[in-house]
Amino acid sequence: MFLGLFSCGGGGETPSPSGDDQVNERSQEAPQVTVMTVQRGVFFRELQSNGRLVALHKADLRFRTAEMLTSISVGNGQRVVAGQEIARIEDFELRNRLSVAAEAVENALVNLNDFLMMQGFRKGLEDTASVPPVLLQTGYAKTQLLGSRVALSQACYNLQHAVLRSPIAGVVANISAKEHNMATTAEPFCTIIGDDRFEVEFPVLESEIELLKAGDEVVIEPLAYPEMKIRGTLRHMNPVVEKNGMVKAKAETANTQGRLYEGMNVRVLVQQAVPDKLTVPKSAVVLRSDRQVLFVYANGRSQWRYVETGMENSREYTIEKELEAGEQVIVSGNFNLAHDVEVELAAEDN
Repeated sequence: MFLGLFSCGGGGETPSPSGDDQVNERSQEAPQVTVMTVQRGVFFRELQSNGRLVALHKADLRFRTAEMLTSISVGNGQRVVAGQEIARIEDFELRNRLSVAAEAVENALVNLNDFLMMQGFRKGLEDTASVPPVLLQTGYAKTQLLGSRVALSQACYNLQHAVLRSPIAGVVANISAKEHNMATTAEPFCTIIGDDRFEVEFPVLESEIELLKAGDEVVIEPLAYPEMKIRGTLRHMNPVVEKNGMVKAKAETANTQGRLYEGMNVRVLVQQAVPDKLTVPKSAVVLRSDRQVLFVYANGRSQWRYVETGMENSREYTIEKELEAGEQVIVSGNFNLAHDVEVELAAEDN
């Protein structure tokens, strides 16, 4: 039996390499990448939530009586100091009521004096210390002195509040009334917002309570200013888990830049320091065949590693396996990078 060997075309072809772990053909120009040296250090776990800013000090101002508005001294958005006049109402009726109340007190005192003298106390009101308490109370009741004094105090109070003054320093908001119209007592005339400090209430999951404790530093990011990051302090948590499994927490921050407003929507980041972790930027980790991969820079070439990430925050991952401290990791230019490719370090921006 003969065994024949046949070949077609004169020679065999070597198959080209395939698979993610093979070297890809490269262009003559090496890809540019940036690298960082990984070290063990503190990683900050983050809890993210949303909330709204509320001024720590705020006052709703309203008139005590419904009278004509004679003047409004400030406008919305204007900054005021404590004690500054905001508005005033017509005080003619209020002064009349004060005079009537004062006269009623005087009449009651005269009547009480006459009552005591009729009871044998010739000095009348000059010697009330010698009058038995029961008899004195009877005299008060007959002359209605106590009620008259209450009415006088109320009339005096109403007249004093014919001028509305700010009890705190801050910014005026929510004025809608107009001069020469009746002031209402049902709604606040305006609100004074003390905008030097704000608090933000935000919900956290029941399972995330362990990340929070009073005094922790938080980062507050107003949605209106994506570039702004404000440091704050976690003040307290309401010790009640609501039906939806959420707990309400409150943090406080200073309006150091003067750009915060009442009711502003913000994102809250609560950070917890975890020591002795290898961390890399999220940009360093890419997916290959649904697995997490990063590239190590060694001897001018890219070497890929399948890695296991652990904790993450908005910027970084912790790497639990397959990476050692001191190695250089490619953090940009790695999106289409392959294994064992010659790469060039990009020039750093000055």
